[in-house]
Amino acid sequence: MTTKSLRGRDNAPSFFGPEGEQMSSNPAPRLRKVAHRRRTSKANRHSGIVDGVINGERVSLVLPSKETERGLMVRIRAALACVPGVLVWRNNVGVDSEHGIRYGLGVGSADLIGLVVVEGRAVFAGWEVKRPGQRPSEVQRRWIDLIRRHGGIAGVVTSPDEAVALVTEARRER
Repeated sequence: MTTKSLRGRDNAPSFFGPEGEQMSSNPAPRLRKVAHRRRTSKANRHSGIVDGVINGERVSLVLPSKETERGLMVRIRAALACVPGVLVWRNNVGVDSEHGIRYGLGVGSADLIGLVVVEGRAVFAGWEVKRPGQRPSEVQRRWIDLIRRHGGIAGVVTSPDEAVALVTEARRER
């Protein structure tokens, strides 16, 4: 089995099949089973590799070595990809300095955005990813409040379990 790094242009998880071909960088294919975690070489000993099955193909995901917000985001995206009726994307926000073009949903918008199916309808969702102990900025709190006021699902999450719980609670409340 071929193992390749997750790090793509948007740091989205990239899934690779047994022949090394890239299957997808979109979390829509469901990660059905995580078999085990193993370590590779001594030089890469802090990286975790998650083996699993996507659409019937054995794949490996290489996780970033240090638990940064980016690494946490990768784990949260992988967990949300396992939840039926959830689509999630990375929301990069910034300015292309060469061309002066702004991208993303705007300052303060959530790190991860997506759609959650609730009672047969797609509901907009936003997950602001923070490492444990960190807090969202004022503009990030306003973004979360805006989504909630308009019937969406939003919150600050510090782990994959919290991200999944946010979806589960929202479905229960409706």
